[in-house]
Amino acid sequence: MDLQLGSGRVIRRPTKEEILCHVEGEEFTILSIDPDSYIQCSQLNYLYGSPMLVHRRGAIHYEKGHYDLEYQDGSLDTHFQAVDRPITMDRVQSAFLKYLRGDQTWRSDFCWQKMDL
Repeated sequence: MDLQLGSGRVIRRPTKEEILCHVEGEEFTILSIDPDSYIQCSQLNYLYGSPMLVHRRGAIHYEKGHYDLEYQDGSLDTHFQAVDRPITMDRVQSAFLKYLRGDQTWRSDFCWQKMDL
């Protein structure tokens, strides 16, 4: 497996510690089995250029620390995005570590929606 970081760095055969250390703070992170099979996350504040907007009692507040999480399982036809919110760093790290171990239960930890790419 490879861990690709938003900074451009690639870590071959990442350890649990490397995943925990590097996933947070990167614009995006991809943990891949091969080029077409991977799990990836991106920080919403990076993705949209500013922290996520949340409407509360008529006011707009910025929320930091929320993520998008996606996976692809072999081709663009099997590309999914987690739609249950919020997706926090703890949830992202848990999914990445399970993916690293080959533990398929990460799939049932989220509600997934197929993406049309």
